[in-house]
Amino acid sequence: DILGSVGARNDAHKLASACAHGTQRFNHLDLSLSRPPLRHFPPLPMALPNYGIIEPAVFRSAFPTPDTFAHVRMLALRTVVNLSQEALTRAAAAFLAEPQPEFIAELLKALRLEGEGGMPASVVEASLRALAALAGDRAHSSGTILALRGGGNPAVLAAVVTSAVTRLTNAPSAPIGRALVEAKLPQMELDAINREANAPVPLAEALVGLLSTLVISHGGCQFLRDVSLLPTLLPLLKNRNPRHVHVVSHAVHVLEIFMDYASAAAAAFRELGGMEILVERLKAETEDALAEHRALRGGGGDGPPEEKEGAGASGETNQPAPQYLVSSTRRVLIKALMRALALTNFAAGANNVKVAGLEDGSLSAALNLIFENARLFGAGVFSLAANLLCDVMNHEPTCYPKLDSQGVPRTFLEAWESEEKAPAPSGDALCCLPNALGALCLSPAGFERVSKSKALDALTTAFTTRAYAKALQGDTASVVGGNLDELLRHVPGLQANGV
Repeated sequence: DILGSVGARNDAHKLASACAHGTQRFNHLDLSLSRPPLRHFPPLPMALPNYGIIEPAVFRSAFPTPDTFAHVRMLALRTVVNLSQEALTRAAAAFLAEPQPEFIAELLKALRLEGEGGMPASVVEASLRALAALAGDRAHSSGTILALRGGGNPAVLAAVVTSAVTRLTNAPSAPIGRALVEAKLPQMELDAINREANAPVPLAEALVGLLSTLVISHGGCQFLRDVSLLPTLLPLLKNRNPRHVHVVSHAVHVLEIFMDYASAAAAAFRELGGMEILVERLKAETEDALAEHRALRGGGGDGPPEEKEGAGASGETNQPAPQYLVSSTRRVLIKALMRALALTNFAAGANNVKVAGLEDGSLSAALNLIFENARLFGAGVFSLAANLLCDVMNHEPTCYPKLDSQGVPRTFLEAWESEEKAPAPSGDALCCLPNALGALCLSPAGFERVSKSKALDALTTAFTTRAYAKALQGDTASVVGGNLDELLRHVPGLQANGV
C-alpha cells in the first residue's frame, strides 16, 4: 500500500517494511486506463527484526494527476509515500486530505449487497472496518458521516445490524457450567458447535467497532438515531451464547454512550422494555459466571475458597488454595450492564421511573450473588453493585422493606463482616462502603440493621493492616475519609461506632 516515485523493483521491495499487510500483492501499477491496471509478481516474504514476516504490497507510479484521482481513491490505500523531490501541487495536497466520496460509496454499496445476499461476509466485514477507520480519522470524519447520512444509507446500516443480530441469535450454543459436564458431548460435536457459533462473530465485531466509533461524535449519534439503533440492537442483549459475550459487552457500551448523549434515547429505551432486559441479563450473567467458575475451578459459593482445592502432592492441607476470579469477559459485561441500568433508571429526568427488577426480585437476586461471592467477582464488580444499591435506596427510600425481604442488606453487610467473604483489598470497594451504609440508613429499619452490624470494623482493618497499604495509596484515603465524614454527619446515630 505504498504510492511513490519508485524507480526499480528492488527499491520497491526495500519499502516493504513500511507497508501494512495487504489482501493483494502488487509491485507495479500503471494508472493509465489504456493499459492493464495490474502486473503481478510472486510474493517475496521478508523477515524483519521488529515486524516479523511482512509480505510486500507495493506498487509504484508517478504522483497521480487530477485525471486519475478517482482511480487512486478506489484502491483504498492505507499508506502513501511520496519520494519525489518536487513539492506537492495544491490539487495534490487537497486530494490527500479530501474525504474520498467514491470510496465511501463503494463501501456502502458492499453493505447494500450484503442485505441482498450478493456479497461475501469477509468483504462486508472489511467494508465495516474501513468505514470505522474513516469515521475515526479526524480529517475524514465529517465527510464520512455526511456520506453515511445521505440517501438511504441509514436503512442500509439498519439492515446490516438486524442481519448480524439475527445470525448471532440463531447460532447454536453449547451448554454452560454443570450442564456442559452432564451433557457429556463428544469433543468433535462440541468443536462443531463452537465453530458454527464463532462464524458470525467477525462480522459482528466489525459492526460493533463501527458503532463504537460513530457513537462518540455528535454527527455519528445523529446518524445512529436515523438508523433506529435501539430497536435493532436491543435483541442482542438477550443472546446468552458464551462465544458472544464480548460482542454483547461492546453493544451494551454503545447503548450506554448513545443514551447518555440523548435523554430521549434513554426514554425510548425504557419504553421498549430495555431496563427489564438489562436486569434479566444481569441476573443470568451472574448465574452463568458462577456456573462456569464451578465447572472450571470447583468454587463459586459452595464453601470457603480455601476448602475448594484438594491437598497437594505433599499432602499439606493447611495451605490456602489460589483464588481465581470468574471469567474476565463476563465481568466486563456485568459492569457494563450495571452502568447502563444506573444510567437509564436513575439518571436525571427518571424520578418517576420505578426500579426495574425490584418487584419480581431479579435485581435483588443478582446483587445477592455478587455480594455473597465478592472474592470471585472482584472488587470492581462489587463496588458497582454497592453503588447500584445506593442508587436504588436514594431513588426510592421506601423500597427498603422489599430489599430486606429479599436479603440484599443482609448479604451486603455480611460480606464486610467476614474476612473470607469480604472483597479483596481495593480502593473502589473501600470508597463505596460509607456511601452504601448511609443509603441503607435512609430507612429506620435499615439504620437499625446497620447499627447492629460490624461493617464499619472493615475500615479499622483497612487502616491497620498491611494488606490495604497499596489500596490506600493516592487519593483513596482522602476519598474514604470524606465519605466517612459525610456518613457520620448525616447519620448521628453511627457517630459512637464510627469514632
